[in-house]
Amino acid sequence: MTESRFNTIVVLDAVPDGEFNTARRLKEDLQDIAGYVAANFQVRYVRIDTINALKLGIAKIF
Repeated sequence: MTESRFNTIVVLDAVPDGEFNTARRLKEDLQDIAGYVAANFQVRYVRIDTINALKLGIAKIF
């Protein structure tokens, strides 16, 4: 079995306005956990309202 290592998680949030935003909640929970568990661990959050925002968000990842 191989071991995976990473230092960043990216949350792409496309939850419609007015609905329970699980993506934002996930980001907040991951940031809290990262503060206790891993130094230099990043949680990035990208709000996706349009197809162009999705393209920009993906471009930021790579």
